[in-house]
Amino acid sequence: MTTDFDSYFRNKIECLLIKSSWVGQVQQRLALEAVSQVWSDRPEWYFWIQGAPGVYSLALADGRGLKVGNQDLSLGQFTVKCYPHPHCDAFGGFSACEQTAVMSNLFDETHTPCIETRNRIPDMWFTVGSVSVLMSEAQTVTLLTYDSLEKMRLSRSPEQYQRESCTRARDADNLIRNIPGWELGYTLFDCLIGLYAFYCRRAPSFVGAACSPGFEYVLAPDQGIRCQSTDATRQLALSVLFVEPGRFNGQVETFWRQRLDPGEEVAYAAECKDAALKPIEIPELSPAIVNPLWWELAAGDYKSEKTTTCGCGTHDHHTCLLES
Repeated sequence: MTTDFDSYFRNKIECLLIKSSWVGQVQQRLALEAVSQVWSDRPEWYFWIQGAPGVYSLALADGRGLKVGNQDLSLGQFTVKCYPHPHCDAFGGFSACEQTAVMSNLFDETHTPCIETRNRIPDMWFTVGSVSVLMSEAQTVTLLTYDSLEKMRLSRSPEQYQRESCTRARDADNLIRNIPGWELGYTLFDCLIGLYAFYCRRAPSFVGAACSPGFEYVLAPDQGIRCQSTDATRQLALSVLFVEPGRFNGQVETFWRQRLDPGEEVAYAAECKDAALKPIEIPELSPAIVNPLWWELAAGDYKSEKTTTCGCGTHDHHTCLLES
């Protein structure tokens, strides 16, 4: 039987969003102001998070079946974008084109791309990382992983730099884009873990982090973009595993480790047998933490304040699933 992964993961994400939309306390604890489905050719959502550097987009890029041991699982790979607020610290690190787009009529009053102009924004723009969701059909096993670079850099090749006339002050060197990808996207991932813990009413069973050598993008004279290794940044990944009690029989960490790439070095690995009473910083992966809120949302007795579903008449290109 062939699985429609677009529909599968659209349903999984919307289930946890809709459940949280009925409980204002959960939204407040997560600082989640609003979430909207985006009407596009792939499953996608916008997230507005209080205090975040911008508005986030979470979009399914690929879905496929996967067998891990004797487990039949579904893997969804999501792209994370951040549309930065002009006043955020990282704004100046985005490319000049991205900065201009944010300040133009390509964006609407919700600080997201207008439906009429979405196709004028290159797909690579505003990308800060990725999230993968690996789960069994009954969600007895779910592994969520956030992956990004400490610094996401795009530079001109020496040949391209010599050919261009660099007249603007920001073009004094050959860097086109230099943003803290890991830091920018982590806020959304932390929120997603809280949403999932509340949805399944289950606390994390394991948290693991890994580092690997980094890379950067280089713009060639033919306007093509290639990747090259660099010591200027690292690739970072944080995984949170939710497991139904009684499964794996002490092999929870093994399940995570067998998903690591050969070049990844373990930075943190801990089974979560008790609730985290205070934030635990993940070594070398700031601002990543083991968040006590994940346990609170899993165990809390939260009541719905609403008697009707959410409706929103201000977003002509995306339907509001949650709005404070």
